[in-house]
Amino acid sequence: MLGCRKAFREYPIILVSVENETERVWLHKTDVYWHGPPSIRSKAVICRSYPYLSNFFFTKLGITNAPPYALVDELRMISERCRSGPVPQDVQEYVAEILADISDVVQSPMALPPSFTTLPQVAVFPVYVPSEGIVLRSPDGFYVPDTPSKYAEVFRGREPLLDLPDSVPMARIRPLLESDIFKDRIRYLDDHVIKQSVPDGRKVLDTAATDLYSSRVAYIARYTLLASVATVRERVMLMQFHSSGSSYIIAKSQTSLPQ
Repeated sequence: MLGCRKAFREYPIILVSVENETERVWLHKTDVYWHGPPSIRSKAVICRSYPYLSNFFFTKLGITNAPPYALVDELRMISERCRSGPVPQDVQEYVAEILADISDVVQSPMALPPSFTTLPQVAVFPVYVPSEGIVLRSPDGFYVPDTPSKYAEVFRGREPLLDLPDSVPMARIRPLLESDIFKDRIRYLDDHVIKQSVPDGRKVLDTAATDLYSSRVAYIARYTLLASVATVRERVMLMQFHSSGSSYIIAKSQTSLPQ
């Protein structure tokens, strides 16, 4: 069996389907994982090609499952390759798929892999930057659009915003954004918007509204007067009790009332 393992390790004798099962290639044992997340591309995942041969490949040949750090390594390679400029759409989708797979791992019962804690130092998020297009940035270099996206279009041409492809909805990576890895580093757009109404255009007198309010001035003045009278009347009678036998002295306020 040792000779068989050596042959699989040294010679490309594992035939694997790639490119959505449309192409087949020969690979070494060291170039494959038995099982792994869908976004793994640095090595082939052969359980998809040989689902009924787990005892041979996994148990006897010792081909391992993809470790969690494999996803981080994939992102690092992409980040290094695309650090100098915009990324094409297929790379944007690839990065988003990896982030979604990492988000799935974060939600699992297993402890957070130590390799995941290095993600904040790597430019791994696809971000739309005005005048640049889609680029990869670290978490301190963009804002996450609000959930209903009522501000996203307003600020899209002004601030860098996280931009995911249609194939990966925001809900897929939200557990990652809210995890201990990023929760203190991610900036949400709606938390940083100062809500202020700013008049737009030239000031124009609204004659109809002005006439309407002017015609109500007499009523407003009368209401104000009646309100003040009621307040004064509450203070008119001040009863001061002086204990002199059984007599009481009632003192009236000297405040004059408007007629």
